[in-house]
Amino acid sequence: MQTDPQEIQRVLDAAVTKARRNHQGAPASYIPELANVPLEVTSAAVTLLDGTTLRAGDADAPPFTFQ
Repeated sequence: MQTDPQEIQRVLDAAVTKARRNHQGAPASYIPELANVPLEVTSAAVTLLDGTTLRAGDADAPPFTFQ
């Protein structure tokens, strides 16, 4: 199966856009790393088999936890 990096990038961008609109719930306060993450920070990344990394959202923000 051939991967289309441009299509995957569009999907990542759309997922981050949708996630930014979701204001339901709250960070898990029992996980300190999550409790301290600014709610507006949202990103997604995928590394393809050929080593290409596609990123969307705040991928250049300071490192934060992903759980």
